[in-house]
Amino acid sequence: MFVNNPYAQGGWKSPLNPRTSDGVFPVQPSVFGALPSPGPTAPPIVKFTFTSFAPDILNSVVYGSRSQRHFTITTGHGSTILRNAEGTHLAFIDWRPTSVEIGETVPYQAVARWMALSPNRSCRSMAVRGRRYTWIPNEGMIGLYLMGSNDLLARVTRSTDSVLLEITTEAIQAGLLEVAVVAT
Repeated sequence: MFVNNPYAQGGWKSPLNPRTSDGVFPVQPSVFGALPSPGPTAPPIVKFTFTSFAPDILNSVVYGSRSQRHFTITTGHGSTILRNAEGTHLAFIDWRPTSVEIGETVPYQAVARWMALSPNRSCRSMAVRGRRYTWIPNEGMIGLYLMGSNDLLARVTRSTDSVLLEITTEAIQAGLLEVAVVAT
């Protein structure tokens, strides 16, 4: 009886339709695409894997989702340099004193100033292009959030032979990719 009715197929509440959304049968997206899907959708995620440690992450290669080399991290003579796949210098960490510079995004400054530790030592905050972000450790990962928001922009997890950075396309568009790679 309700087979040809797209409203009934969507599961919308109706006393005449026993298959409607009452908590037992979840609401389905519109069959014909005329109406939006219910509920928020998660933003697309891009994965970057830090691997080829020689001997650690400060000398490593970062691959994207299609096993393409995106970045190279090299350390020597008191500094670490982040380069893209073409070899262009993107970021610089000076270990004496500990300072960082990330292209046009983060001017040369002390790492402790750029990624300040909170007074209760539970997280780190940073400013990028006039916006404040927070790195918060939680259950085996470290998450990046816009200050005051619960929306996860990126997360870092670790396995025995690699480190994984998962970052939303929204965060990449905001210019946070190189920043997140350096912070990792």
